[in-house]
Amino acid sequence: MKRHLILSLGVALVALASLPAVASAQRRPLPPFTVASTPGVVVPSSQLNGAERWLLVYVAPDSVTSERLLRSLDEWAAADGARVVVVAAGEAPVDPKVRSLLTASSAAVYADPDGNAARALGVTSLPALVGVASGALNWMVQGVLNDPRMVEPIVRSWLGGQQ
Repeated sequence: MKRHLILSLGVALVALASLPAVASAQRRPLPPFTVASTPGVVVPSSQLNGAERWLLVYVAPDSVTSERLLRSLDEWAAADGARVVVVAAGEAPVDPKVRSLLTASSAAVYADPDGNAARALGVTSLPALVGVASGALNWMVQGVLNDPRMVEPIVRSWLGGQQ
């Protein structure tokens, strides 16, 4: 078990090191921003997820790269979907378009109609993955490569950590 954990962490670190757009969020607090749920209800960032450790995925609904990531994420997070929040750039309702790619996961899906969330998070390249722990940004990967398997160890390790 210990050997498997060390191997998994090693693979995750190698994957992180090979990605050019990985940034440490330096444990800064989750910034205030708002997103919109499918019925158009405004949701503040502080209410996106109540888990101690969760994953925010920022995507472009009509992007092939984002679609590939969401399909893969659906498989990786099938058991931990409640700890995944997907924010899609653009006007609501994005839920039907994005939700159709998340058939096994219970990830929450929101729209960022005015780009407020992207600016607050510092997202400059899509898709972006943001690890959030104890209400603080822990890490961020932006502009995920065409093959989502490059970030699979990071996602599985993050979601597999303590809740």
